[in-house]
Amino acid sequence: MGKTMQGAFDMAYHHIDAPTVQDNEWGKEHKSRRLCIPNATNSNLEIYRSKLIAYLSDNLWSYTRKIDGANLRVQWNGEQALWNGKSNNFCCGSQLTEYMNKTFIEEIFEEKFGRDKIVTLFGEHMGPKVQGNELGLEKDEFILYDVNIDGTWLEEEDVIEIAKYFGLRTVHDLMEGGFGQPASLAFLIERVGRGDFKNWEGIVATPLAECRDQKGGRVIVKIKNKDYLREEGGK
Repeated sequence: MGKTMQGAFDMAYHHIDAPTVQDNEWGKEHKSRRLCIPNATNSNLEIYRSKLIAYLSDNLWSYTRKIDGANLRVQWNGEQALWNGKSNNFCCGSQLTEYMNKTFIEEIFEEKFGRDKIVTLFGEHMGPKVQGNELGLEKDEFILYDVNIDGTWLEEEDVIEIAKYFGLRTVHDLMEGGFGQPASLAFLIERVGRGDFKNWEGIVATPLAECRDQKGGRVIVKIKNKDYLREEGGK
């Protein structure tokens, strides 16, 4: 086996959209961009970005905290562990390089997964020089939020178990109680709109049972405060 190092590999994290379209009425009245919040007067088909999300909106969705850092990826191909940023053109300093090389040791990957699987860990680089350092960290840290093994996205409990194996934190560790109560997508959007998660950047939500769209893409949405939070006195 080779040494853990920064290197190029194909799998990147998919783009995540918000679940609803722009609320033109709000924007016109308040001179501020916001996205639509479901209510009794608007139609699912009018406000959701796709028919599939509209169809699933009243079913149960799970959610995790969205954190504001820089994307990092780590992949084990059975022979070598490589890591990189959101793209393969990622540039970083010596401190993060040292942290990544020491944290994702190839022997741990082989011990955990063997040599016949492609395992990709997706996390957020958080630290004193990353964005606003919302976690107040003094050192760089990799916060795990997703894991893919041979094309399958793992359940939350499995992501947490893998994080413990590598001595990592996950986005669940940054949430009170570790898990949020599953709810309909419409209700989660409403909660963000009224400020229930105003101390976070927002949340990322997926159907309780994994779903794919017509193109095979994963059904997953981000509900950010800057898109949905209504100021006091607003609608």
